[in-house]
Amino acid sequence: MGKKATINDVAKIANVSIATVSRYLSNNGYPIKEQTKKSIKNAILQLSYTPNIVGRMLKTNKSMDIGVIIPTILNPYYPAVIYGIEKKAYEKGYNILLCNSQRDANRQKQYVNTLIQKQVKGLIISSIGDDFLLYSDIVSKGIALVSLEDEISLDKVGQVLFNYEKGAYMAISHLLKLGHKKIAFLTSPLVRKSRKDILKGYIKCLKDNNVTYNKVVEINEENEYENGALLGAKLLLEDDLPTAILAVNDMVAYGVMQYLTQNKVKIPEDISIVGFDDIKISKMMNPALTTISQPSQKTGELAVSMLFDILEGKESKKILLEPELIIRASTKKI
Repeated sequence: MGKKATINDVAKIANVSIATVSRYLSNNGYPIKEQTKKSIKNAILQLSYTPNIVGRMLKTNKSMDIGVIIPTILNPYYPAVIYGIEKKAYEKGYNILLCNSQRDANRQKQYVNTLIQKQVKGLIISSIGDDFLLYSDIVSKGIALVSLEDEISLDKVGQVLFNYEKGAYMAISHLLKLGHKKIAFLTSPLVRKSRKDILKGYIKCLKDNNVTYNKVVEINEENEYENGALLGAKLLLEDDLPTAILAVNDMVAYGVMQYLTQNKVKIPEDISIVGFDDIKISKMMNPALTTISQPSQKTGELAVSMLFDILEGKESKKILLEPELIIRASTKKI
């Protein structure tokens, strides 16, 4: 293997100074003649030269990385959010460093510390809980921060929120209009604000419509689909079965549908089901899933735009995205 080319080698072939090559590579707006740029570019190609990005970062204190922490990669909602983040970050010349906390608070803290050590320019976090000290520590270190889903009472923190309570209210209203009075809420552990807000919307809509039946079934598995199957099994042990279900997210809804169907419960003839998220495959299922649409890609794009606003010294924002009810074949009149 030959010796790796250096910036000094590029400068010699291009017949320019090392400082000029450095200015070309840093792309900091310093005026360089077009012919000089061309010579440097040709030299880089000829030598297959790769800049020492880490070394340059240490000298200039300019990281081109953004840290992203999500609770689980297994739920297709989050890859869609990441797609939006990566798309917008790439346009600005930034890379993303993705971490999956697996819904573990300690793992989340470890990832935050690791990303800070890597001198990321900013952090986008979909947290698994309301850890004020974690957020304040990030901000105190001068790192731009955007939170997804969690409302934070800190200055200089961007927030992209979603109206989960309203979404749940819309879902239950739809089922009530179809004549359902026995509606259950099937959920993963109620530890996240988003899930608690869905529960609030569920209870509020039932109360506003004078419906006394409410059944909350909760279970914990890392895989949302498996959670759904377990929730379906737990539900069938009940003496008083519901005629309709609101699932905490679409993947849980799929698990429930699969289990119920395997056990001779027809969807939607016997039980109607509404999901939450409207991930891509929702309309491909059989039956296609009625769900609350949450704009995942837009959420990611807004988070990055907000992060760059903070980096540019602009005032941090809080955006509340609104839900939309998508009616498909998994619900019907009772």
